[in-house]
Amino acid sequence: MMRHNLLITSDLVGSSEVRRLRRFANVYRSSELDKKTLADRLRQTDALLISSWPEILTDGTLRSMKRLRFIQGILVGVDHIPFQALARKVVVSSNAGAYSLEVGEHAFGLLLSAAKRVVDTHNSVARGKTDFKEFRGTSDDILVLRGKTLGVIGYGGIGAVVAELGRSFGMNVIALSRSRRSASGSRGGGGLRFVRGRGALCCEGWCRPGEHIEGRHSQSGGTLRAPQAESQLQVRDRCMVVQGGEGDPRH
Repeated sequence: MMRHNLLITSDLVGSSEVRRLRRFANVYRSSELDKKTLADRLRQTDALLISSWPEILTDGTLRSMKRLRFIQGILVGVDHIPFQALARKVVVSSNAGAYSLEVGEHAFGLLLSAAKRVVDTHNSVARGKTDFKEFRGTSDDILVLRGKTLGVIGYGGIGAVVAELGRSFGMNVIALSRSRRSASGSRGGGGLRFVRGRGALCCEGWCRPGEHIEGRHSQSGGTLRAPQAESQLQVRDRCMVVQGGEGDPRH
C-alpha cells in the first residue's frame, strides 16, 4: 500500500504527535531539512500541516507541487491561506472548534475583568488608595453581572461557551446567529434567546441606528463589526464590548 508524504511546517506540532502521524504516512519537518532536500520533498508532498502560511510556499513552489492534495491548518481560521494560488484539486481543512473552550473562557475572563474594574482597582491600591473615600471614584462603575443582558455576536463554538458562562452568572443572553436553525426565535433554554439580523439587535435595545463611531475612539458606545449582520452596529452608551478573537475589552 502506498504511503503518502506529509510535510509539517509548524513548530507547534510536538514530537508525540509526529510519532502518531508516522503510523499513517511518511512525515517530514521542513525545519529539519536542508534547502536541496526540502525542494525535493516539496515536489513529493501529498499533504501539508501548517499554522501560519510558510514563506517557503511561494506561488512558484506551489505550482511545482503536483502531488499536493490536502492542507490541514492548525489555526481555526483560513484567511491566511492563498486559495488563489492553489490547484482546484487541493482540499483545505481548518481547525474550527479546536480552541473554543480556551478562547471562550478567556473572553469571559476579560468581561469579568472589565465589569469589576480589576485593572483600575489594582492600580488604585498600588498607588496607595486604600481608603474607601479615595477608592470610591474607581468603584462606582463596578457592575454586577446577574440580571444584565449579554449579547453574543456569532453563536459558534466560542460564542456558545461565552453564552453558557453568562447564563451561569445569571445573565440574560441574546445570541445573534446566522444559522436559521438556532436563530428561529425559540428560546435555547433558560436565559438564552436567539435572534437574526441587525434589526433584531436594535429591537433588543443593545444597539441603536445612526452614525457609526469606531469603538476604539469611544469610551462609551461605539461600533461593533458583525459578520452575520454584514454591517456595523452602534452599541449603546455604557455597553461593554469584548472582542474574543482579539482579546480586546472595550467600554
